[in-house]
Amino acid sequence: MVVAPIRRKRISRIPSEVAFYTDAHVDGWKRVIDRIHKKGGKIFMQVWHMGRQSHSLETKEITAIVEDYQKSDVLAKKAGFDGVELHGANGYLIDQFLESFTSKRADKYGGSLENRARFLLELVRGDFSFVSHRRSPTF
Repeated sequence: MVVAPIRRKRISRIPSEVAFYTDAHVDGWKRVIDRIHKKGGKIFMQVWHMGRQSHSLETKEITAIVEDYQKSDVLAKKAGFDGVELHGANGYLIDQFLESFTSKRADKYGGSLENRARFLLELVRGDFSFVSHRRSPTF
């Protein structure tokens, strides 16, 4: 399992963290993945968003983040990863939407469990036509 946060270039990152948001990153990972596959191994990308934002996300920001997750999935497939796991625990962004004690939103993403789960469902219901393997959420 390789861990990489979803991001756009404009988002700051931890210097030692895995970068994975451009075709250049895909090319670098292909070499690693090919070696793992040649030895009979499997490798998955775990994607996550740092979360713990200093402000409540606007709806347009949420839409952009969903697109970032989808881009990470596309890049992971392009690189040859065997699967992708969405990290939705430990207080990171997906978890913040799901938990009533951190989600204080008054819009379509807050309140009821159905609304708080909307962000996660948008992530897994997006355009995943390229995904050929089973979806198995773990939290």
